[in-house]
Amino acid sequence: MRSKHVLTRAAVAGGLACWALVPAAPADAVKPHKEHISEPYAFVAEDYCGLEDVVEIEGLFEADLQIHNRRGLDYYIEHQVITETHTLGDVTLTRVSKPMFKDLKVVDLGDTVRITVLGTGPESTYGPDGKAIARNPGQFRFQVVIDEATGEELSFEVLKESTGRTDDFCAIVLPVLMG
Repeated sequence: MRSKHVLTRAAVAGGLACWALVPAAPADAVKPHKEHISEPYAFVAEDYCGLEDVVEIEGLFEADLQIHNRRGLDYYIEHQVITETHTLGDVTLTRVSKPMFKDLKVVDLGDTVRITVLGTGPESTYGPDGKAIARNPGQFRFQVVIDEATGEELSFEVLKESTGRTDDFCAIVLPVLMG
């Protein structure tokens, strides 16, 4: 077994929900397992870029997941769309992310599985007027080790930092939110 949430590592940083464990597909499986996930969420960020004021965040997490079995090991690919609003007082920003996560290499180590993952796709933040104020395109690679019995992530290592433009989110949005 392995946690589907390995592919949503970026979403974890944003405080999104974890996924259940999915059993490994039989070695002779031809068709990939497909699943659509749609989860609305809302929370109050009490430490938003160091602000003492609270920022209300509401969003929708959607993903299309495919699991392919190759040589007895599950390979995941997930296309996500995350749309959320960040509101402070009467100022609202919109953040849209469309990442794709794909297993590049899966290695069975006995009790654990080591997975090398590619993450790529755009993320843009829009001001109250609808114009883009921050962007983060590009791709990165990371590696995780998962306990096969529990699905627990035992280690996480960034192998390649983001290759694209990476705007300083807090430095850009704070002046807009503070008006």
